[in-house]
Order: sequence, then C-alpha cells, then structure tokens
Amino acid sequence: MKGQAVKALNVSSTQMANVAAIAGLTAGFVGIGISFLSDYILKKSGSHTKSRVMVVGFSLLIGSILLYSITVVHSAAWAMFVMCAGAGFFHCAMSLNPHIINRLIPGNSFMIGTYSGLVTVSGAIGPMVSGILVAKGGANIVQGFNNSLLMVVILSVIASILSLTFVKPDKINVKETSSLGNDTENVMV
Repeated sequence: MKGQAVKALNVSSTQMANVAAIAGLTAGFVGIGISFLSDYILKKSGSHTKSRVMVVGFSLLIGSILLYSITVVHSAAWAMFVMCAGAGFFHCAMSLNPHIINRLIPGNSFMIGTYSGLVTVSGAIGPMVSGILVAKGGANIVQGFNNSLLMVVILSVIASILSLTFVKPDKINVKETSSLGNDTENVMV
C-alpha cells in the first residue's frame, strides 16, 4: 500500500519511508494514550462496556472518519498526518480487544490466541485485497487508492457498530471468589 501511496500522493520513496516509520511510532503513542484513557474510565465508572467497548468502538469511528477524509482532502500533508495519527485509533482495538475477550470469557486463552491469529491473517490478506482494489483504478492511481481506503472505512464502521451494539461485558454475571489466600479469580456463575 505504501508503494501506491507514493504514486497517489506524489512524494518520494524516502519521504514515504519516513512517514511510515513516524506513523508506526505515533500509532504506538496514540494507542498507549487511548489505553490510559480506557483504564481511567474503568477506574472511574467500573464499567467494562464504557471503558473498553465504547473506547474501541469510538476510536474505530474516529479512525474511519480520518481515513475517509483522505479521499476528500487531496493533500499530501493531510494524508501523512492521518497515516500518523489515524493509525493509533485503529491500533487501540488490537490492544484493548483481548481485555474485552477476557472479560466475556474469563480464563479462556484459546479465544485470545484465536483473536491474535485472525489479526495476523488479516494483516496478510489486507495488503493483497488493497492491491487488487488499487489495480482496479487502472491508470487513475488516486481512484484505486481511494477505493482501498473506502474498503477499510466501510469494514471499520461495520465492526464498530456491531461492537457497540452487541458486545456487553457488563451484563455477564461475574463473581469474585477467593482461592488460596488473597488471590482472586473471575468465575462464571
């Protein structure tokens, strides 16, 4: 995707490499910031739905809006900003979703492993699909690049809406039980 971005944004390969490096670093910092926000909301409200599900859902929506804006605002500087800042909003889902899974199915590391595997597979398939969509743009590389971005936006909005609508970790009846000493564990009742 970075190769098509070089052509679509009319920047050099070196500039794009620098943006990619900065985007990864920025995404990490934005993801850490969103995770801190999520933990703060959990401490204040005690609600996993508010602190995890809503934070992830709205982060995906914000990231989708930012990505969509690239198709409307045709500026290399704006696209580079969105690649840096917007990536963090998508990145937070990868860091917070295991907490949601653990709350929904306590102690089931198989589901967290399955989630990690699906994220890895999508990271391999996504660039292939994006490349096909960019190629469908033909000689108009910008249109192909926009098609690829719109696919990510649509899938992210769908995932966000489904998550905000159906994932309710607070409705699960979790009871704290004491095993040996002061150690506690979550048990489904």
